[in-house]
Amino acid sequence: WWGWVALTPCARDSHDPTWRMTVPGPGGAIQTRTGRLLVPAWKVDGWNNFVIFSDDHGKSWQRSSFVPGGKEGNENQLVELADGRILMDIRQSKGPHRWQSISGDQGQTWSEPFPGHEVTPVACAIERYPGGGVPGGQDLIVWTGPKGPGRQTLTLHISEDDAETFSRSYIIAEGPAAYSDLTVLPNGNLAILWERDNYRRITLTIVSKEFFQTLGQ
Repeated sequence: WWGWVALTPCARDSHDPTWRMTVPGPGGAIQTRTGRLLVPAWKVDGWNNFVIFSDDHGKSWQRSSFVPGGKEGNENQLVELADGRILMDIRQSKGPHRWQSISGDQGQTWSEPFPGHEVTPVACAIERYPGGGVPGGQDLIVWTGPKGPGRQTLTLHISEDDAETFSRSYIIAEGPAAYSDLTVLPNGNLAILWERDNYRRITLTIVSKEFFQTLGQ
């Protein structure tokens, strides 16, 4: 550790009386292929989504523009697409869909939001899975959330077309399931950390690299 950096000046507009707080995630930040650090965040009140970003490995930070329209979104997550664009996946408090927005400038500005997955309102996770577990293979986008009804049945969804569609889905576990987060381990396995049994337990589920390798067979 090399010390701490005060993020409040960039993470919140102190001149805006409606901006009570900034909440990151929940979930993880990402580092793009250019080295930029991106932290998903949202504003309370108003539920406007944005990111804070750093180009010097966290020594200084800037705030992006808001995703247009608000859409009452919060609890957002990020993934870098194959062409370098950034996809923001957003929890929505009304209606059946997640909201999604695209940035073509590494997170500085964002597109009008558009409908994504149909899912119960809950924090979900999204991650790029490199090479489909095969050297030189096609990257996958993986996403976890409850299948429903309500916060039930954690499901892994897999996209083979850079998050345009999620044509494959696999049930991780039946029963109560709420928030989840994802990371790809150094050995190529996918780790899923998630809430289960009505928040009484936190479970770590490992999906093996070999599972992903069989998808193209």
